[in-house]
Amino acid sequence: RPFDHGVWVPLSLMYPQADIPIVQVSLPSRMGPALQTRVGQALNRLREEEVLVIGSGSITHNLRELDWHAGPESVEPWALTFRDWMVEKLANNDEEA
Repeated sequence: RPFDHGVWVPLSLMYPQADIPIVQVSLPSRMGPALQTRVGQALNRLREEEVLVIGSGSITHNLRELDWHAGPESVEPWALTFRDWMVEKLANNDEEA
């Protein structure tokens, strides 16, 4: 199966020769925070093996609501609100959020 654009785009820029092994992992959209945290903890173990783990995509990635005719400066207000909220929670290590 071909790679998703979330894998292909960043890696094509980072490794244009495509000379590294890649494992693509997609997470369910309705995965709760507790399970997401457990996945992150499991992936963290790969650091000891010097495995590069990249999380790509937008925090508000929703192709169904994307206005394909709008310019890159056009961002939905709800997306900005959520992004700002998430940045604050991450900066403060607010695991309960």
